[in-house]
Formats: sequence, C-alpha cells, structure tokens
Amino acid sequence: RPTWRPVLVVRNGIPRPRGGVVEIELLATIADEPVGPGSGAGAAAARDAARDVPTPPTVAGIPHVQVLGHRIRRDRIESARHYPDNDLVHAWGAVAWLPPLPPTGVQCFRLGEDATDERSAGREDPGPRHPATATFNGDVIELRNGELAATVDLEGRVCLTTAAGSIAIVDLLSIEHQTDRGDLYTASLVGPVRSAWRCARRSIVAEGPLRAIVQVELTIDVPASRRRLDVVRVIPVRVRLVLDADRTHLGVELRGRNRARDHRLRFVVRTGVPDAVVIADAAFGPLVRRPVVVDPADLVMETPPPTAPLHRHVSLRARGRGVAVVSDGLTEYEVRPSGDVAITLVRAVGALSRATLPERPGHAGWPAPTPLAQSRGPFAATFAIAPHPPGTSDAEARVFADRLAEDVLQPPRGETWRAVHTVPSLVHGPLLEGDGLVASAITIPVTGEGTILRCLNLLDQPADGAWTVPDAREAWTTRLDQTPLDPLAVGDGGRIAVRVPARGVLTVLVR
Repeated sequence: RPTWRPVLVVRNGIPRPRGGVVEIELLATIADEPVGPGSGAGAAAARDAARDVPTPPTVAGIPHVQVLGHRIRRDRIESARHYPDNDLVHAWGAVAWLPPLPPTGVQCFRLGEDATDERSAGREDPGPRHPATATFNGDVIELRNGELAATVDLEGRVCLTTAAGSIAIVDLLSIEHQTDRGDLYTASLVGPVRSAWRCARRSIVAEGPLRAIVQVELTIDVPASRRRLDVVRVIPVRVRLVLDADRTHLGVELRGRNRARDHRLRFVVRTGVPDAVVIADAAFGPLVRRPVVVDPADLVMETPPPTAPLHRHVSLRARGRGVAVVSDGLTEYEVRPSGDVAITLVRAVGALSRATLPERPGHAGWPAPTPLAQSRGPFAATFAIAPHPPGTSDAEARVFADRLAEDVLQPPRGETWRAVHTVPSLVHGPLLEGDGLVASAITIPVTGEGTILRCLNLLDQPADGAWTVPDAREAWTTRLDQTPLDPLAVGDGGRIAVRVPARGVLTVLVR
C-alpha cells in the first residue's frame, strides 16, 4: 500500500478515436476501514474523518475538469490471500475535456501530481471551441453551446434551435398517457390521449462550461385504472436537459414513478419533420420503415399496431431536413404524420392474455393474471435528440445516427484506480477505418483463441476500409457462426484491408 499511486483510467470502447467531454469519477481516501478482529474503533475514526469535504484531486495533463457532484462511499480492493482493502473515500462525479483517446483503448492519468503524460507533454489543450452554458434570461432558462440552443419556459415547454437555423422546434417534448385495456401480447387503447402536465419547479443543476444541466420537475394526472377513471393518480416525473460543450445533440434524462394501472405512458419528441421517411436501427443496420398496410380481410384475425421495434435510434427525414432520436433500452416507437416520435416508457397491464380485445379476438396465450406487469414503481430513460447536418444524404444520415448512438450509449468513461504502482502506458485496441463502416461486434470467438471483429456497411455501394489490430499475425473472413472462410493479408502495424458489400456484414477472425 505505501507504493500505491492512484490513477484515472479512461476507457474508449469504440474502435475509433474519441475525445471531448468525458464522464469521470475522482476518488480521494478519507481513511482506511480495517476489516477483521479489532476493526470497530478504526471504522468509527474513519466516519469522523469524513466530516470535512476537501477539493477534488487534480488530474495530470487534464486542465479542464468540471465537478458535478460529491458523495462519500466505500471503495474495496480484493486480495487473494488476505482481507480486502476497504477505504472510506470522497467520490466526485465530474466531466473532463480530453484529447482523442485511442480506439478501443485505455489511457491513464496521474492524480494529485504536477506531472504530464506522454500525450499532453509540451502542449496546452485549449479546451472546447463552444463551451456549454445554462443561464436565466427573465422567465426563461437558456442552454447554449454554439451548436444548439434550448429554452425552458415557466410551463416547462422546451424549444430547440440550431446555430445555423436549419431546425427550430417549438414545444419539443411531451409526455402522454392513455388507458390500455390490453394484455401482454396486444395493446388495446381506449379513451383520449392526454398530454397535459404541471411544471412544479425548474432549476439549473450545472452552469457549464463543459456540461450544462437544467432540471424540470413535472406532475401528470393519470386515472387510477381502467375501472376507476374518476380516481386520479399523480405521477411525478423529473426531466433533465443536458448539453455538452461542442456537442450537436441535446441529452434528456427522465426519471419518474408509475402509480397507476392499465395505461400506457409515452415520451414524445416533436421533430418538426412531417410526412417523413423513417429510418430506424435494426439488428444488421438501419433500414427504412414504412407503415404496415394489410388487406381488410386480414383485420378479422388481428389489427396491426401503429408501433414498431426500436433498437437504438430512429431518424425522420423530409425536404432536406432531418432529426435523429436515440433511446437507451426502450423497445417501441411510433412515428405520426406530424413528425412526432412517441416512445413507450411504461405499458401497465394486468393479464397475460384476454379473450375480449377488439384488436385480436380470442386468446393469444394462457389467461393468467400478471399483477407485476402493472409496472408500479420507478422508471427511467435516457434520450438524445440531434438535428441532421444540413445537406445530409440518406446514407450519411444512417452513419450520423449510428455514430450518435455509439457516443450516447457507449461513451468514454473514466474511473479512479487506487492500487496502481506505475502509470500504465497507452493501450491501443482495434481500429476500424472506412467511409460508411461501423463496428457491431468485438468479442472472443467460441474457440477462445483470437478476436472476432464484425462491421456493417451502411452505404448503398461497396465500401473499402481496414481493421488495424496491434500484434495481429493472421486473419480470415468468417461466417456469422465464426466458421473461417478466406484468409486475409495482414500488413504493417497489423492493418487488415477489407471490402464490405453494399449494406453488407463482414466478420473477421484475427489471431
């Protein structure tokens, strides 16, 4: 322990260099908490030492850090032959401005020392071109970063505009609910769609300059159940709008608590792109989703819903304009002719199958009650909303939305490691290059030897590119089940040139 030197370990899990605003956690030890016989007195001393909150440790080579929050927690380091090392620590949640990190790699920075790492030596990082700010302007809260501007009025309405003026959306967000008399197979929505909320409070959580956050606390009145429409349950919802320096998307973090039964709750993004072409993510790349049209005779068996599967993102494009919406973990969306994108937050129903639904006569499964499917309790969701760059083609829009989803759902993250003796050097992982190529898998093969790399071509024509894998000796193309097919040449530095068919999938085994 006397030789430990804490470091900030930052991981980039995507095979392309990425930097900018990165979420990090900084730790500072308060006291060692002894484990085992005689540890009681030491634990009390540790609690006493936690009363004073120091400033967070400095990070060598990173001059731009913004602290977002602080808490006291325990940090444990396991030991194979002894009690674990358990420390009471100060933990600061923060964001830092970092230069591009190595692809699928790791970079480490010293904590609490006036030193520079090998990448930042001899130069000063100027920081972001467009810092993020959150300010009160009369009755309106404004978020700005030189790329986007968002405002929140007294009623909680959000307006979004781009710096270039290509997109201006009034009343961007809404939350709607409707009574659902369906089952776990089929929705059966009745009654009006309600979207009114009450704004209880607005506040600025972070003013910038790396991350600006505005919080809006809302309440929604929902009927208690499909049988008790006259009784109202109040659903609290907290919405956080997040804008980072130099970023071209607005983040939305939503937290709430469902207190009602037999209803559907949806988050609605008004894109301002009516009668649009809809491009949605799918298992093997984005595709155009068109409304389902069926023969009237087939409606006797089942009415198709207007919703569609949601993987990571959906984009709307029309008349040279477009907006992409990224969602974390939610699986259903609906696009309306007006350009509204409604994403299901909660479907609260109480039966596996009902026989009396007008959308599907007869049972679809066993008629069993499912009280836990009423989904009472907390719910959470994360979104990102990004206007497409002006003049973006359909193929470029697919690549834009996919990379946006990577940055939102798999961002670089940093954490403090306390038990490090020497600062590790840069770790470079696989790098993918090529216009229109995006990675879909980097994993261990079923044989356990080597690495499986899979990429998609989002363009409508064949794409040339390359994987660069440090220490690669040999490579093959494979089938999806990882059966080797044709050998590939491995060039200098581990570069493996590939050609991927139009809208195709290519899997490579590297040893």
